[in-house]
Amino acid sequence: VCFSNGEYEHLCAMSDKVANLPVAIGSVSSLNPCNTVVICPNEEFDFSYYSTVIIAGKPLSDGYVKHIYDNCKYCVALNKYEASRMSVSDDTLRSIYKAVAQVGVSKSKLSNMHELYVQVCARYKVDESVFLLAMKIFSEIDLVKISDRGILTVGRKSVRLADSNAYNHILHI
Repeated sequence: VCFSNGEYEHLCAMSDKVANLPVAIGSVSSLNPCNTVVICPNEEFDFSYYSTVIIAGKPLSDGYVKHIYDNCKYCVALNKYEASRMSVSDDTLRSIYKAVAQVGVSKSKLSNMHELYVQVCARYKVDESVFLLAMKIFSEIDLVKISDRGILTVGRKSVRLADSNAYNHILHI
C-alpha cells in the first residue's frame, strides 16, 4: 500500500519485483486478489482477502493504518510514519472537474479509475490522493460518477461543495 505515486516509484527503485506487479488506484477491480500495489486505497477497500499487507508510505489519516491492521491477516509497515494532512483548494477541485469533463467528452467508457487518473493527472500533475479526494467529493454531490461498467457521467449542474461530507471534513481537520 502506497499513498502517492512518489512512494510507489521509491518502492519500485528498491525492488524490481514491485515494478512488475499490477497497480490499482483506490480499489482493485478484480474479485480474485493477487499480489497488487494499491495506491491510495479507498475507505471501503477490503484488506481481508490478502494474507500480507505491506504499508510502504505515509497514510492520509491517522485512523487508516488502524483500519488496515484491523482488516488484514498480517500487516507490516516499512517505515515509521505520521499521517500527512489532506487538503485541496476550490481552484484545484475546479481544475480537476474541468479535466474530468474533458475526458468525459472524448471518452465516456473507462476500464477503471486508474485510466481516468492517468488521463487527468498525467496532464495536470495532480497527486493521486488529491484526485481521489476530488472524485469522492464529486461523487457525494452527484457531479461525477463512474459506474461498475466504467461509464463516466459528468454532471453539468451548479453544485455546492459544502453539500459533500468529505469536503466539509477536510475543512475542519
